[in-house]
Amino acid sequence: MKVLICIDSSESNKAAIHKLSLFVKNEDTILLFHSYTDPLPDADFPGFEDLGVCISRPERVMDARKSANDLLDRVANEIREDLSKDQKECHIEKLPVFISDPREAIISTIKENNVDITILGSRGFGTIKSVLLGSVSTYVVQHSPTSVLVVR
Repeated sequence: MKVLICIDSSESNKAAIHKLSLFVKNEDTILLFHSYTDPLPDADFPGFEDLGVCISRPERVMDARKSANDLLDRVANEIREDLSKDQKECHIEKLPVFISDPREAIISTIKENNVDITILGSRGFGTIKSVLLGSVSTYVVQHSPTSVLVVR
């Protein structure tokens, strides 16, 4: 079985990570997914402000990518520890970090990797915030071709 677990730093995501051992068996594949939007653009590039172009400094993008990869490494280690307590051993694969809106990136990843189930945390936004910002978990539940588990 292939399990996609969507990683962020929320409390509900930590709960999702710890629920993972309930769903996997030995030799299953766990795919770790993380996506982030472009870091805040810098406005101090001379000449671009009149064009309305926003550019992020390369070092800011590299820092964001490194932080994302460090997060995936930490989560992979946590999952290995949790699984070893249950005497399970699975293949853990860290997917490339996406710099995009996570909604479509998750759906694409599900389809491209033939995922059997996707596990993600609920950020717990209230009604108004969810309407304004959109809910990744709601979008994934509505558009995924396979099962989705949303953990609070």
